[in-house]
Amino acid sequence: MNRIELPANESALFQGIVRHRRFQPVGHQFRYSLFMWLLRLDELPSLFERYWQLGASPWHWARFRREDYLDRPERRLQDVVIDKLASKLEVDREEVVGEVWLLGQLRYLGCYFSPLNLYFVKRDGIFRHVLAEVSNTPWNERHCYALDLRSLHPHGKEFHVSPFNPMGQEYDWRILPPEGNRLAVHLQVKRQVADQAGARIMDAGLHLRRVALEQRSLNRMLMRKPSPTAALLAAIYWQALRLCFKRSPFYPHPGRSGDFGNQRS
Repeated sequence: MNRIELPANESALFQGIVRHRRFQPVGHQFRYSLFMWLLRLDELPSLFERYWQLGASPWHWARFRREDYLDRPERRLQDVVIDKLASKLEVDREEVVGEVWLLGQLRYLGCYFSPLNLYFVKRDGIFRHVLAEVSNTPWNERHCYALDLRSLHPHGKEFHVSPFNPMGQEYDWRILPPEGNRLAVHLQVKRQVADQAGARIMDAGLHLRRVALEQRSLNRMLMRKPSPTAALLAAIYWQALRLCFKRSPFYPHPGRSGDFGNQRS
């Protein structure tokens, strides 16, 4: 029997570091190594055929589970991304339609959590828009921010992420999309209240380099870190404990927040 040649995929792995720096009311910083998937969503069926570790079934080591991303799981994820971008940017859907690429995490050995998923939309060969899906823990709520890469502007914080950060803050994004071998995201968080507006609270950065998606590179990543999402959750709670030891102020959850809430199992 002749072997069926699958088309080359454009999806890739991105490897690098995530860094957080907190400037006030207490100083705190950390950095971790990580890898993330950059998936062209239209390629998922061929990727599932090519890599035995990757698929949509519970037995796959790295599982793409539609319910883990955004809402309306009965619909294609790329269609939901485009609809949310159009709604949040208040533009016609045709203005934001394009190829959708997911930068994020998968479900490993049954465990999923991703603080930030970025849905890049590519049109005419250029990444033009991003839908940023932010998640919190332990509440398992999610919220989306729609960003136009051609004109990024500071905007108000709309979603409770951490008990060590209050509402009344402003986000300022800088994004280098994955058009080459590098990808970078920088988020600066500032005070928004009138008497202290503009005061820098913290920043977070993601600095990644492309790694070709091949069996060898995928095996190496997974053998080094079999469940990246479990390691990620452990790191989040460890840093929260460190902030408690430093007596950082604690801000309770303001009530239900986010575009959609506790839908994960």
